[in-house]
Amino acid sequence: MIQLKLIRVLCIFGCFIIFACPNSFAQSKSHIYFQQKGGKLYSFGLEYVLGFNNSIEPYSLNLGYGAQLSKNLALHGLLDVSATSGTHLLNTNTALTTFNAESFGVGTSFLLRWYFIKIGGVRLFINAGGGILYTFKNFPPNGTRLNFTARPDAGLTLHLNSFTQFSVSVNRFHLSNGQGYKHPHKTSFHGLGIFANIGFQGK
Repeated sequence: MIQLKLIRVLCIFGCFIIFACPNSFAQSKSHIYFQQKGGKLYSFGLEYVLGFNNSIEPYSLNLGYGAQLSKNLALHGLLDVSATSGTHLLNTNTALTTFNAESFGVGTSFLLRWYFIKIGGVRLFINAGGGILYTFKNFPPNGTRLNFTARPDAGLTLHLNSFTQFSVSVNRFHLSNGQGYKHPHKTSFHGLGIFANIGFQGK
């Protein structure tokens, strides 16, 4: 089941690339407006994460505000509203026990984005950053409510016109309570995520 979901995530990402390539050259000059130093960007995004070795699936809505630091470097701040579904197997003193992993959460994160190549109206990028997430129940079920997040990723941005762009990326999502690698109460969640958002140039 997890393998099928992984294939579905990668297929969605692949379909976007197929769609973007034929349109990239038609919008080859639109990126100029987004490369101006000091430019602002407002965005709305969706994220889906498929957990490794479990059935937990986090979903997020993201509101973002970004600033262009230089021609190829941008800083983005995100406000996240998240929900999780699925179950988590834990090895208790007696046997493996299944716990419900459903919860809601809010958080914030920051991403430093580097655009390293441009092909027509498409720019490829990598992100580095992290944030915090507070859930109303312990997440994972044997974890804590307050956790740190990291989501290094790579993707592409398609410039639709002078004021609108669409981005999609694949990330390696990580969440933990920051107690240290060998701490007895350290819990973590890892997964493969796909993130898509639409951005609008601001003044």
